[in-house]
Amino acid sequence: MVDDSKYLVLYPDETRGFGNGPSSPIPTLGAAATALDQYRTVAVHSTNLPTLGAAFTDVSAVTAISHIAEGGITDVAQLEAAETALQALLLHEIVHVLVPYPKVDMGNGFISYRRQDHNQRTAFGFELFSLAQSRDWLIAPEFVRATDGVVRSSTLPNSSLVGTPVNAIDLGARYWNDDVAEAISVTVESHGIPGYFTDPALVSSRRGDGFSKRFYRRIRQSWETFC
Repeated sequence: MVDDSKYLVLYPDETRGFGNGPSSPIPTLGAAATALDQYRTVAVHSTNLPTLGAAFTDVSAVTAISHIAEGGITDVAQLEAAETALQALLLHEIVHVLVPYPKVDMGNGFISYRRQDHNQRTAFGFELFSLAQSRDWLIAPEFVRATDGVVRSSTLPNSSLVGTPVNAIDLGARYWNDDVAEAISVTVESHGIPGYFTDPALVSSRRGDGFSKRFYRRIRQSWETFC
C-alpha cells in the first residue's frame, strides 16, 4: 500500500494558481521527494501513515548511521544519533526524512524550493533508507518572493531571508530557526506518527507544548499580512 495524505489548504499551489503549470517543481537529491507547504496548510484532512507503520527522522540521523558503516564518527552525540536512526529503521516499515526549505518565487514565473542539504548524506545513506521506502519530505515554513535576485517579502514575519540574495540561500547559514523547528514539529504531530530526531535545534523545540497553536497562529497572521 502506498502512503497517501491529503490536506486542507488556504489556497492552491502558487504555480498552478498563476497558470504556469500543474504545480511547483520539487527538486530531488538522492531520493524521491514530497513537498508540504506548511505556510498554506490548515490541517491534515486524512493520512494512512499511522496504518502503514511509518515514522519521520532527520538528515543528521541518516548522516550519523552512515558514519557507523563508512567511518567518520567523531563524538558521542553522533553515536546517539546513529542509535536513533537505527531504532527508526528497526521499528517502522517506512521512514521518511523531514528536511526544511523555503519556497521561493523568483519573480520570473519560476517557483520552487531551495535546498541546502547537498553533500550531507552519502550514497550509502540514501540506499539504506530506501529499504524503508524513504522519501525526503521538503517542509516549507515560508513562501518568499524575490525580485532582481533578492528576497523582498515572506509569509513569515521577521523572516531572516528578507534582504538575502536568493543564490545565497543554498550556500548561506543553515536554514534553521524557531519557525522552521515548529513547522517540522507540527508536521509530526498532525500526521500522528513518531518522529526520531537528532538535530539539537529540533529536539529542543519539541520539548513542552503549545508549539502547534503558536505556529498556526503565526502562519494565519502571515497570510493576512502577505495578502
